Amino acid sequence: MKRIIIIGAGPAGLKRAFRQIEDTIEQIRNNDEIKFLLEALNVLEAFIVSPGRRKVPKDLDKRMLKLARKLALRCHPNFRPENIMELIHFVIVVPKCNMLIHKKQTHEWICSGTAPIQF
Repeated sequence: MKRIIIIGAGPAGLKRAFRQIEDTIEQIRNNDEIKFLLEALNVLEAFIVSPGRRKVPKDLDKRMLKLARKLALRCHPNFRPENIMELIHFVIVVPKCNMLIHKKQTHEWICSGTAPIQF
């Protein structure tokens, strides 16, 4: 399965991370040397990483939907989830986390250096 994950950093603001991921997709798509990465994909996902105990803001619905649509368009129809919002994940990095926590309903992952996300 061909899967690409684009990671956006959210310390300057989660809204900015959405734009960062959208720009990355466009830059890859417009670069003749690497645009093959987006061709014949099964899944394209976005992980937005935020340090500390930042909560995921509730007012991201429009931005999330816009990004989720862009990601879904790049996914193979057989691998596209019914809920395209599942293609966006929020990662909260906390220093004192002993185990990886995945909250499926909010698409949140809580991790640390000792309990990282493994792809």
